[in-house]
Amino acid sequence: MQEEKSKIDFKLFKREEGVNPRQLRSRGFIPVTLYGRVLKESLSLKIEQEVYRQKKLSQFVKPIRAVYEDQEQILLIKSIQRHPVKENEILNIEFHCVELEEQVKALVPIKTKDSSELIKAGGLLFMNKRVALVKCKVKEIPDFLEVSLSLLSGARNLLYFSDLEIPGEQVKLENPLDEVIAKVSTPRTLSSEGAENTAEAEKKTTA
Repeated sequence: MQEEKSKIDFKLFKREEGVNPRQLRSRGFIPVTLYGRVLKESLSLKIEQEVYRQKKLSQFVKPIRAVYEDQEQILLIKSIQRHPVKENEILNIEFHCVELEEQVKALVPIKTKDSSELIKAGGLLFMNKRVALVKCKVKEIPDFLEVSLSLLSGARNLLYFSDLEIPGEQVKLENPLDEVIAKVSTPRTLSSEGAENTAEAEKKTTA
């Protein structure tokens, strides 16, 4: 992640006393909570709903720069609470207030690249995991981690966390290295060839 000192993503506003979360949402705001060791105490604030939609906020976005009472805050999204029935209605967002040099754990999207001979032959790719957990300084959180589909060839049809390309020693992967992140179903053409070879071998053995 490259540092952008001048960019501010949005403003945080103080909640009015006596206004409950439902009233805040009806007025176009989302209740948010800030906490972290850089704060003296947790803060109950609010952001504009339009900000959430425009910024497409999620737990996988890179660190956010926000302003509250003329003070810049560096934020990570800890959790997003959604309405149990109305999926698009956000009830509350929890932000972790951090410093750029602070060591944190963060969820990072997994992206694939290159091509696989198994997929070209008709195999289907199934992603078991779409995010990875990393530990690093806030300023070093990558936007995503890549894995090459070219590793899927021959008899190999599985990809593991150990196959992810990690950008430098400053980023540590927290997931078990032997855990499967993706697999390819056996292509029909290869399955047919395998069946034919087996049948041919059985004929020779019988003869």
